[in-house]
Amino acid sequence: MENTLEYGIDFNLYENLKAFKEGKQNEFKTAINIRKLFIHQDEQKRRNMDLSMSAEIERQHCMLDRGE
Repeated sequence: MENTLEYGIDFNLYENLKAFKEGKQNEFKTAINIRKLFIHQDEQKRRNMDLSMSAEIERQHCMLDRGE
């Protein structure tokens, strides 16, 4: 079973564990897939933090330009 990131982490966790329980996937493939899910989630959080920081910096620059 390969991860389908569009469906979210919960769905992919469920599907990976279900495939493992049914014997369709070994524990190594299950562990790798789950690790990839959490790496993807961490990357998304980091991207969101970077965007938030950039937006805050831009907001501060605009406030300084207006003299507030």
